[in-house]
Amino acid sequence: MSDAVAVILAAGEGKRMQSDKAKVLHEMAGAPLLDHVLNAVEGAGIRKAVVVLGNDEVQRYVTGVAP
Repeated sequence: MSDAVAVILAAGEGKRMQSDKAKVLHEMAGAPLLDHVLNAVEGAGIRKAVVVLGNDEVQRYVTGVAP
């Protein structure tokens, strides 16, 4: 699957979760939800991923730029 591209929708704000934190940055099993998705994409052999961002908090996390 070398030519496959994953599109990850990471734009949820988490309002229904009654949180100021972006939905994909909430932790499950010790890691943000987005990490679990990125690991699954990599595990599936997909080498390219496009992450659709919804806010600066998620963008900083994905790019590794500190706030």
